[in-house]
Amino acid sequence: MRQPESHQKILYTRADLRRLGITFSNATLLRQEAAGRFPRRIYLSPASVAWVSAEIHAHIQSKIADRDGGEPTP
Repeated sequence: MRQPESHQKILYTRADLRRLGITFSNATLLRQEAAGRFPRRIYLSPASVAWVSAEIHAHIQSKIADRDGGEPTP
């Protein structure tokens, strides 16, 4: 099991995702997460969710690598 870093940055709102260019509806995000095609949210409370910033950025980098034929970008 992966050990959490003590100071991982999290994205608290959908607006944080939109600033990164991720504009999916909530329903689409839920489907993408369930299918393993987008990093899963963490539940801070029953009514509050967040995403781990490093996981979102890694996801974006993997999409860039896929587009570029599997070559990681610097």
